[in-house]
Amino acid sequence: MMTEHAFLKKSNVYEMFGLDFILDDELNLWFIECNASPVFQGTSVEKEVFQTRMLKDMFNIEYSYLRSRVKRLRTWSKKYHENRLTDKNSTINDEEFRKEFREINKNKFEFGYGDGKEMKNNTFTKIIDMGLGSNSKDAFNNMFENDCFGDKFASGK
Repeated sequence: MMTEHAFLKKSNVYEMFGLDFILDDELNLWFIECNASPVFQGTSVEKEVFQTRMLKDMFNIEYSYLRSRVKRLRTWSKKYHENRLTDKNSTINDEEFRKEFREINKNKFEFGYGDGKEMKNNTFTKIIDMGLGSNSKDAFNNMFENDCFGDKFASGK
């Protein structure tokens, strides 16, 4: 979260990181390193199968986000177009128009895209979804309590 301001938050933009961890003899998990450009080279059949599935699942997530956004934008566009056709003198409140556009243009899954069969066999587990609100533990799939985040979630939202 300390670096989230530096990342572009668009569903058609992604980056794959390679994270290395190790377990010690007492089963403590230690973070070793993070690679911004991991090498995708199958050094074994198992690794090649794993990497192929991982990339396929990642693209599936990105595609589902994009389809969901397009669905919302089409519905929104159709609504305003029909409004103009039925009432030639109608005016559109610019601020309301922009606010509605910003809301539907967020990264989130619309029902039928990413919440159903498209993601059923996906091997990824959603840990964080800032589209659900950056000031809510909902963004973290309710896996953590508010006190884990200090003052950021002190309001209990």
